[in-house]
Amino acid sequence: MLLALLWLFQTITTAIWLRQDNRYPVAETAVTLVRAFRVADVLAHPSLDWISRIVDASGGQPPLYYVITAPLVWLFGRGADSATLINLALLALLL
Repeated sequence: MLLALLWLFQTITTAIWLRQDNRYPVAETAVTLVRAFRVADVLAHPSLDWISRIVDASGGQPPLYYVITAPLVWLFGRGADSATLINLALLALLL
């Protein structure tokens, strides 16, 4: 119950923050966002060399996070706000 309340608090504060903050993602946040979109593109167009294309799209980082987020990118769309919703969904999954 406490974890659910913490997640709800995080969701509410994130929604408030999204309404006030209109800046584009920068630095590591932007790199992670671009990599997630690239891996989602690779998975949307499967081919025989999809494993190497996923590794290339993830920029040398372990691709599991990007592969898990690909269906959520397709569901929520592209953008900084949708990426925040994806992180909230993954946070709920972790809790």
